Amino acid sequence: FMDVTRLSANQYRSMGTLCLDDDVVLLDKTHSLFDRGITYEVDHVCVALVTCGEADFLIDSVAYHVQANDMLVIIQQQRVQRLGLSKDFEARVVLMSRAYIEYLNLKNSYQMFLNLRREPLVHLEGESLTSLETALGVLRVSLSHNNNPYQKQTIYYIIKAYIYGFAYYLLPYNGQPQTREEEVSARFMALLESHYREEHSVGYYADRLHLTARYVSACVKSVTGKPAIEIIADKLMLHARKSLQNEDKTISQISYELGFSNQSAFGKFFRTHEGVGPREYRKG
Repeated sequence: FMDVTRLSANQYRSMGTLCLDDDVVLLDKTHSLFDRGITYEVDHVCVALVTCGEADFLIDSVAYHVQANDMLVIIQQQRVQRLGLSKDFEARVVLMSRAYIEYLNLKNSYQMFLNLRREPLVHLEGESLTSLETALGVLRVSLSHNNNPYQKQTIYYIIKAYIYGFAYYLLPYNGQPQTREEEVSARFMALLESHYREEHSVGYYADRLHLTARYVSACVKSVTGKPAIEIIADKLMLHARKSLQNEDKTISQISYELGFSNQSAFGKFFRTHEGVGPREYRKG
């Protein structure tokens, strides 16, 4: 058995699967991918539209029964196990990598995915079902046009519109953390949004919350799948990448804007997380 969320773009293509690098993958034939009894951890955001049949899954130890016209959303770090699967079960599945979700820069993404962790299953009908089927069809066409110079931008807007549409109409967030870990994580994320440019240490946010850095990081990891220091780095890198695409800003200006002591410190940070320096990234 292979965890399909960990294959490379070349492996996907060898299977005849449509994909955008390793970031967006569209799977149409999924019956054979679910091996009974094996528990695996999903490394992508997985959005599945069940087209026929029915199945039973455990997601983070909670049982879900899915059937035709159900939309099931599994997010990063959730543990999934198949319990039962009808012979005619099929689903159309979109996989999106962590890096791509961060690239989308979704508004209120923390609250959105927190709610999806709680309520991953929605039954669709009428316009909602038609809208999702249409979005998947448009995505399929866009993924198949590899010679389109605007392919990446087209897919970006298709997916972003799709996520916003279904998050707003079908998965409203009630804004109320249900556990202590969720409460601490939500407060950390709110502080980070306001102070990430000038404060890069977990200790700063822990002090503001009157908690230890270790406890804050553990709470954040239990909810998001990442320790707090990685969440801070992700936020900085998202800002840095976007700023580097703006030719009007110098690297020195970006360094100052993001609270680094100098351009060298920013360059070292960027290279650690991106694999290339800011200058090479801008040229590429």
